[in-house]
Amino acid sequence: MRAIWLNRVISLLTFGGIFVAGVLSVSKYLKVIPPCGGSDGCFTVANHPSSMWFGIPVAYIGLLTYLGLAALAIGRSHVGILKDRRLVMGGVLLA
Repeated sequence: MRAIWLNRVISLLTFGGIFVAGVLSVSKYLKVIPPCGGSDGCFTVANHPSSMWFGIPVAYIGLLTYLGLAALAIGRSHVGILKDRRLVMGGVLLA
């Protein structure tokens, strides 16, 4: 029962990460200021040199990682958490 609840919490956090990384990725792709409030702090952070790794925006990498974690969580809920440890270890390694 504990594993089911942990998988639900992981799914909830993962979909929250998909939302945040998705907004940042779309903002980066469209070259617009990310919506984060009244200040331009998000724009400053999103355009800082450290927001790119090897020429790829970190937001894109984060979005792909969160999508992978979501796919693993969905797979665990369909297959059964205790039946396939590879899905659990895949999530641990990806995180």
